[in-house]
Amino acid sequence: MNTATVLSAIALCTCAGTALGQNQLWLRQLGTVADDIATSVTSDGAGGFLVAGTTTGSLAGPNAGPFGSRDRWMARYTANGVLVWTSQFGDSENESLTGMAPDGAGGAYLVGDANISDIWVARFGPTGAEMWSHTLSAQTDRGNAVTPDGSGGVFFGGYTSGNLGGGLASMGDGWIARYDAAGNQAWLSQFGYIDPLGQAQVEGVELVLALAADGTGGVFSAGVAASDYGGPYQGNVDAYVNRMDSAGNELWAIKIASILEDVATAAASDASGGVYVAGRTKGFIGGSPAGPSSTTDVFLLRYDASGALLWARQFGTASNDVPHGATPDGSGGVYLTGYTEGSLSGTQAGQGDIWVARYDSSGTQLWIRQIGTAGTDRGWAAHTDGSGGAFVVGQTGGSLGGPSAGQIDAFITRYSPESCFSLSSVNNVLTCEGTIAQFGVIATGPGPFTYQWRHNSNPINPVMNPSAATHTLVLTSVHGGNTGQYDVVVTNSCGNSTSNAASLSINANCCRADLTTGAVPGQPGYGVPNGVLNSDDFFYYLSLFSQNVGCGPGSTPCQTPPDMTTTAITGAPGYGVPDGHIQSDDFFYYLSLYAQGC
Repeated sequence: MNTATVLSAIALCTCAGTALGQNQLWLRQLGTVADDIATSVTSDGAGGFLVAGTTTGSLAGPNAGPFGSRDRWMARYTANGVLVWTSQFGDSENESLTGMAPDGAGGAYLVGDANISDIWVARFGPTGAEMWSHTLSAQTDRGNAVTPDGSGGVFFGGYTSGNLGGGLASMGDGWIARYDAAGNQAWLSQFGYIDPLGQAQVEGVELVLALAADGTGGVFSAGVAASDYGGPYQGNVDAYVNRMDSAGNELWAIKIASILEDVATAAASDASGGVYVAGRTKGFIGGSPAGPSSTTDVFLLRYDASGALLWARQFGTASNDVPHGATPDGSGGVYLTGYTEGSLSGTQAGQGDIWVARYDSSGTQLWIRQIGTAGTDRGWAAHTDGSGGAFVVGQTGGSLGGPSAGQIDAFITRYSPESCFSLSSVNNVLTCEGTIAQFGVIATGPGPFTYQWRHNSNPINPVMNPSAATHTLVLTSVHGGNTGQYDVVVTNSCGNSTSNAASLSINANCCRADLTTGAVPGQPGYGVPNGVLNSDDFFYYLSLFSQNVGCGPGSTPCQTPPDMTTTAITGAPGYGVPDGHIQSDDFFYYLSLYAQGC
């Protein structure tokens, strides 16, 4: 093994002049003339963080293998992004490093592959020195995920096509192992689909791609189940989530599947004993697909401790959108990172851009950011910074945080939890059928702002309702189809934020004849119902009626009021239903309402 702490070989940019995005605190880029990728990040227990990945160059000393071979590397930074040390290690083979988790003592547990088809697990101390490492081997094996066990030890997980100690159930099984702080294996559980008769589903495949501690000494895992594991196989690639207790006993397993491709790629604890699971789908997991079935959307699911689904979200563009990393936000929510080939939040910069998003515990997207270069950029991992924000790492094919050092460089960045602008609350509306309803929001911060109002999470077309692209949404002639939840996505030069959701309800006991507080145009209360029916309401309607005669198809659209009915015959079809025309029936209909009183 070759280990070095020299920094002179690294092209490192602290880049004070680099333009940062909304609530992005700093951005670093480092690399060699070869390929350098940051795949993992975790806290160092002292406010800073550890980052690790792979390099085909000499990032912190000579590469241990022949030209082009892949070594592992690890570095430590302060909370402000100042490099403390870096270390490179490997042998003559290609190595991978797929995950890292804190050890609770300033160091980290690492997982990856060794010798092409073996599993490598290790613990490194706070100065970058190896404390222990083990290689697990059966046939074709992968180490994909790692998470602390809450007692100073660690869970590792991945895939095997052999028998690592749990008995092969499928063509390829998922596996989870628990180790103590000294590197002793407490147990290893290997799992796949076993039918009610005890027969293995030989052609099935299960892969652990993500782990998250359950807070009680157990662990959640998520990944791929191309089998009946967790539920009936849908015939393509399915995802799953399961939970094991502290002794490695499976408590439950649940299939996550559409009829198309579904892969769970990331998981994070929800601080309430449950778990967030993120992944990619070509079908319907948490909503309608954003693009064609040939492209992938992001899904985000939240499960409680018993495996009950609390909510599901799906988002994306018409191109491929994939999550790679997830981490708790410290407030019960979650951060996600990944890559997009579209314009997920802003204009697409290159072949693939990085995105970072934050969701609260109820599934509301608080904000989402997109950054990138003209090359291919990916966010691979995220970890909470202990202050409500997150460290995010990955790779860039361009000059993301400074000049590019080679073909692919690593990047490291930090986001604060809040946006650079704030939104006022959107208030609930209780109104009468056939009246006008309004929702408004005030954005405070650097403008200009753009607005996109949504009804039940679906964007309202500004062509059909121009107010959907303004700070105030106006709904005319409210009817039952308008009821539901309304929110607005507000965007400025540094990102976007989504307001709270407000409800629109219709009061079944409305007095439709009550139209105004006063009959004098321009005076306070003009056109605002006040719960009192008097002559002002009649004269207000009469004024509207006379002003709008002649409206309708081919002319100015009719408003409600004065367009209030299709016919004045009580009980006849169209009675009380606006028809887009102003005629005597509307006047006599209102006169009838007025005479009935309120």
